[in-house]
Amino acid sequence: MIKTKSIQFRLYTIILFIVLILLCFILGWYLDTARDSIDQELKRVFKVEQTFSDIISKEHSSLKKSSNFSELSKRYSTLKNICIDYQDQAQCNIVNEREACFSKLLQSINETKKNYSDINFILVNLISSVKYIHEHHIAYLKNLQQRNSIIQDYDTDEAFERSAVKAATEPDIIQSAVAIQSSLISVYDIFNNLQQNQDLKQIKNSFADQIKQFFLSVNTFENYSLDAQDGILVEELLQTGRNFEKQFLNLVESEIAKKELEKQLIENAMRFVQTINMVKTKIEIRHGNLSRKIKLIQILTLGITALLCCWIIFTGKKIINQVKKTVEQTNRIQKDLSYQIKIDDDIFDEFKIGFKALNSMSGGINDYIDKLNVSKEKYRNIFENAVAGFYQSIPEGRFINVNPAFASMLGFDCPEELISTVSDIATQYYASPEDRQRYSILLKRYEVVQNLEYQVKRKDGSKIWISTNA
Repeated sequence: MIKTKSIQFRLYTIILFIVLILLCFILGWYLDTARDSIDQELKRVFKVEQTFSDIISKEHSSLKKSSNFSELSKRYSTLKNICIDYQDQAQCNIVNEREACFSKLLQSINETKKNYSDINFILVNLISSVKYIHEHHIAYLKNLQQRNSIIQDYDTDEAFERSAVKAATEPDIIQSAVAIQSSLISVYDIFNNLQQNQDLKQIKNSFADQIKQFFLSVNTFENYSLDAQDGILVEELLQTGRNFEKQFLNLVESEIAKKELEKQLIENAMRFVQTINMVKTKIEIRHGNLSRKIKLIQILTLGITALLCCWIIFTGKKIINQVKKTVEQTNRIQKDLSYQIKIDDDIFDEFKIGFKALNSMSGGINDYIDKLNVSKEKYRNIFENAVAGFYQSIPEGRFINVNPAFASMLGFDCPEELISTVSDIATQYYASPEDRQRYSILLKRYEVVQNLEYQVKRKDGSKIWISTNA
């Protein structure tokens, strides 16, 4: 079990902080990677938006110039490939629908342009035919006036008779021709309104009224006129008028279909934009959630790092103080082995163990020194009061310690006098220098000398025999 007042606990706590910081960094990296992935998705959405915007622009240019449709087809393919790459089948279906719808619209526009041209040609021919009839009868009326004749003498053969009405005057015939011309002018105005994209329903109704009036006027003219040439022209007018009516109504239906296709394209664009906006909203929500989590992880990492720094500073300061105290207490023990370190409760357990060991060691050493002092005193008493002589010497040839008995044996008053007087044992102590050499050889060889007898010199120069053990 780890104690809370130990350095080990503090170190484990620091390691725990570091592990938490590493986990925060790993989690932050993972979330940041996920956010980068979402950013890529968002870029893909923006790319889809840009491509779709380019498609709409190309569609407008293709409507003006059909040769641009090949470039538009490439843009459709590009957008579909992007949708397929990101497995977005819904958007891919919308693009397919739009491409098919626009192809129909472009085809309808091309057909409508041809219909406009054909109808305009037919209408001009109708007006020209009526104009010719009008001018023909005016010329005939002028001819009658010039001849001062009031009898209409044009062909009245039974094969060219159109009705029982034979009393119609030339002015009435001209007036019916003018009515036909007026109805055609009204039709021409309706045709212009159609080209200006006015209300198709109103145009259709107005055309029905005017074309009906046209046929009524033609029928009236047919009943009034008994001229063979007029009969042929009337038949042509009726046939051309029916063809014109059919073509015009087809053109109106084409315009209605074109409007419907344009409406479908607008709805398709709205659906596509709505789909894109939904995807963008979901991505932005995910992006926002991840950004908030990353920010929270960053704040948490910063907080843990701040706590770690505070913990390291606090622990380090406490360890430094206790190390200083250890040095100071050790110096005191060095000066006074009897000193015991006071162990407080607030110090680390490891330092408590060290202080207890120091106290135990210093106490043991102090007891040992006391015992040594007792032994030393005992030895000194034996050394100084012994009857036999004791001495200590060094290889340089001097005595460093002698007892009173040894000094008295050599005729000196005290040990100090002997130590200070004899400076060369070989010549001043040994009677024969060879004995000093023999003593040294035996001591080096056997490390012990027993009962070695030789002569030594006393203070007065006399010689005595002694037996030495070393």
